[in-house]
Amino acid sequence: MKRFWLFCGADCYPSGGMGDFHMSFDNYGAAIQMADKLSTVHDWVDVYDSKLNKIVWPKENAGGIIDVG
Repeated sequence: MKRFWLFCGADCYPSGGMGDFHMSFDNYGAAIQMADKLSTVHDWVDVYDSKLNKIVWPKENAGGIIDVG
């Protein structure tokens, strides 16, 4: 699995989990570019950094620790 995981959806709801997974990227820039593009057609888009173990985009969600254990 690549480092940056992109999640998106039509509605923001708890416990969507991997069902909201869209694709993964090795490169942060490519992940952000796709996230920005998808944000025009989805209600929400997040990019998760699997190395730092947190959401890194959008910036208003960055810093939130996600428990994946």
